[in-house]
Parts: sequence; structure tokens; C-alpha cells
Amino acid sequence: MSKFRLIFIHLPKTAGTTVREILRSRYGSDAVCGIYDGDPGFISQEAFAALPPSERDQYQIYCGHFAYGIHDKITPATQYYAMFRDPVERVVSYYHHAMRHAPVFQGSPVSLMKFLDRQDWQIDNLYTRMISGQKAPVGKCSEAMLAQAVDNIEKHFVCVGLQDEFHASIDLLCASLGWKALPDYAPLNIGVGKPSLDYFSSRELDRIRELNTFDLALYEKVRAVFKASRERISSADCRVDTEVA
Repeated sequence: MSKFRLIFIHLPKTAGTTVREILRSRYGSDAVCGIYDGDPGFISQEAFAALPPSERDQYQIYCGHFAYGIHDKITPATQYYAMFRDPVERVVSYYHHAMRHAPVFQGSPVSLMKFLDRQDWQIDNLYTRMISGQKAPVGKCSEAMLAQAVDNIEKHFVCVGLQDEFHASIDLLCASLGWKALPDYAPLNIGVGKPSLDYFSSRELDRIRELNTFDLALYEKVRAVFKASRERISSADCRVDTEVA
């Protein structure tokens, strides 16, 4: 029986908070290490790296806003997981979140087009950056980074999830980890009162697509991987050859 620790890359604005709480409910809070820079409720990446190996290795689940590569700091075998959503929808969701919560925009909101002019890696191929584990200046992501992200998913991810097929994604995760099916979960940390994509002009949405060429390609690959995984694993079955340690 192959056992591994699960590393959940929490891509921002992709229902990751709900996934994290599902993992906590399954394993208990003490078994889940949340790694989020700037959040006093969790440990930072720097602080996690500074822990003795015995302390880093004590968890069964690692989750947070970190990029691929954190497995280098964990001794036991690991597999990754991530939940994705349409890249254009994710950027629009990030924009709404920033307008509501970022101090710099309080009392002085900006248009989406002006927001997209910022030097912000979160609106520039975020998926490609985080899943490849490679860094690049804003506007400098590459085909090589995209290829690395795809390779990482194919070789080091137990499965992938899609926000727009959330319950099917959780069923797939359960089957991949050898769990029994879980009850439905209400989504957490969902913004309210946000306009749909129809609210924005084609010029604004095309600009998002222009900034996220690699993420759009990666998302199509993720959707294909998700579909193939569902065809291989029925959500009603439990895998017996792999489980989280």
C-alpha cells in the first residue's frame, strides 16, 4: 500500500477555503498544516521552512498559498492537489475582492481596466507560476513554465479539481485518496453582490485573456486531466492502492 502526505496548493479565489475545511474535517485540525503568509492564524512559508524536520513532517496535510516545490521541505513521500476555475473568472473575482478588502482601494475604487494595468503577478498567469514552481517578472511567463506546470500535474498530482464541478471534484479526490464519499459541503468565503462577467466589456475581458495566455492553456489541460480521471475512477469506488498516510 502506497502512502503519502497530501499537499494542497490553494490557488487564490478557487474555493480553496472550502477544500481546506473539508480536509480539516476529515483529518482533524492538528493533522493539517496551514501555510499562509501574512495571516496570523497560520504559519508563514519562512517560519515553516525554519522548523526542525521532525516538526515539518508531523502533518498529514499541507495547504496554503504556496507554489509547487514545498515537498522539498517534507521528508515523507508527497502528492499534490489543486482546485482550478476559469482564469478570467478568477481574475474578476480577485478584482472584486481587492475593491472590497485591499486598503489601497478603500474609498477610491478603480475600474477593472485600470486594475489590470498594475504590476501584479496575481493577474498575470497565476496558475502557471504556482503550479510550475518557477518565478518570473510580470509579463515574462514562458512556454517552458507552462510545460513545467503540465509536467508537474501529470507526474506529481494525485488529481485535480474544478470549481465549476465542485462536488464531482470532491468525489474524485475522495476516490483518489481511498475515502468514502463525503456529504455535500456548502461553499465558504464566497463573495456576495458581485457582478457577473456580463457586467464587463469585451475589451476588459479580452485584456484579462491577453494577460493570462498560459493560464488559459493550462486550464484546458487541467479540464482534460479532470475528465480522464473521472473516467478512470468512479466516485462510488474507493481506491485501495493509495491513501494519505
